[in-house]
Amino acid sequence: MSYIRSLNNGKYQATIRSKGIYQYKTFPTKKRANAWATKLEKNIKRILRLTSRELAALSETDIEDIGGSELFIGLGVDLFGARHSAKLEVINNLSKKELPQLTAQEVESMGGLALFEHAGKASCVRYKTFNAVCDEYVVDWCKSHKDTTNQLSRVKLWCDIFGDRIITDIDLFDIREQLDLMIDSGQRLVTISRKKAVLSSIFKYALSRAYIDRNIVRDAVVGNDSKKRTRVLSSEERRRLLEACQHSSWDKLYLVVLIGLFTGARKSELMKLRWQDIDFQLSQTILSKTAGLNDTKNNDSKVLVFPLIVMTELKRFHSVGSGLIFESKRKVSEI
Repeated sequence: MSYIRSLNNGKYQATIRSKGIYQYKTFPTKKRANAWATKLEKNIKRILRLTSRELAALSETDIEDIGGSELFIGLGVDLFGARHSAKLEVINNLSKKELPQLTAQEVESMGGLALFEHAGKASCVRYKTFNAVCDEYVVDWCKSHKDTTNQLSRVKLWCDIFGDRIITDIDLFDIREQLDLMIDSGQRLVTISRKKAVLSSIFKYALSRAYIDRNIVRDAVVGNDSKKRTRVLSSEERRRLLEACQHSSWDKLYLVVLIGLFTGARKSELMKLRWQDIDFQLSQTILSKTAGLNDTKNNDSKVLVFPLIVMTELKRFHSVGSGLIFESKRKVSEI
């Protein structure tokens, strides 16, 4: 329902009350007030008559012409849901067991975290930023601790470092780099160990919530032997190393270095790796593959887990049979 009333200043105020919508606007003439009210009423009726298919087909210009997104929201029309109805249906059909197994790439391919939030499933996926995990961790930690000052300050330190990065994208190189920076800046080992303990506690919480597969912080050792630690490449140095490998005369140098960086495997183990050791038959939804390596240096069986970037490079040279992956006329000592 709309009505127009005359104001003391000679202007006219048009008011609309319809289907939960309450809007009013002042105009210099009654004619313009009537025109605005009539158009708004028509837009309301038109929006309510739109089918799901018609809603999904609306462009941003169409939405503005009909009255803007706020009018849709006011009428309770789920424009966002209508536009992504197919993807939302897929998300809603995922089980509680399947949701935590989704990788960051799969979440993006299904519409991104916004769609999972719209479906009320965001808390079930592992596509969590470090900040989001820390928010949950702090709430949980404060339930059983009274003195929170030191803990919260150290959590904030790591949030300032890793921030909105997806927690599954943070690797041992990133953590080792930050610890090395603390050591090089002259911080006491006991201080660094306390900061690392808080980070480990955050990852332990993430592991308990199935956001990650393992607590990699435990592998970053800080002790009295830190001054004799093995040199770890920085992110920039790793980038430059891989870039240089891509221009090598040996076409597989980039691949062998890439595997070494991501798995920590010994050179001798990689040189013995054969095509039959690689499992290329896992589901496409799994972005890592496993290869069994026997006869390692310490005679223990070893499993290497390859991320997508490694598998993509492996597939470029994929060969059937039991031949060596890194069979080359070049001597191993030159690699």
